[in-house]
Amino acid sequence: MIVRICSNYMSETGIKPVILTGRSGQETRFRSMKPLDLATTNKSQIKAYFENTYDFDENLFLSIKDPSSIYQSPNRLRLPIVFYYGHTAAVFVNKLFIAGFIKE
Repeated sequence: MIVRICSNYMSETGIKPVILTGRSGQETRFRSMKPLDLATTNKSQIKAYFENTYDFDENLFLSIKDPSSIYQSPNRLRLPIVFYYGHTAAVFVNKLFIAGFIKE
């Protein structure tokens, strides 16, 4: 899967998007990585996988046109969108803790 960073973000806000891995600009593209084999992986591969995952997540939030909408709930059964901003990182760290890759 290839994703292009939302091109209207820069034109509407005047701010150049900066992604976790340092990619920026409206022509930036990145690819989804294959899931890691935890039996043979190392720290640098885990870090690269996290950064790749977080880039996709960040790209979703860059596509929100109205900044005030981040504090609204999409429907009555969901939390406000701002809750999900840190969700990917929190779940990822939780998985690393459960798998024994981090101790605290």
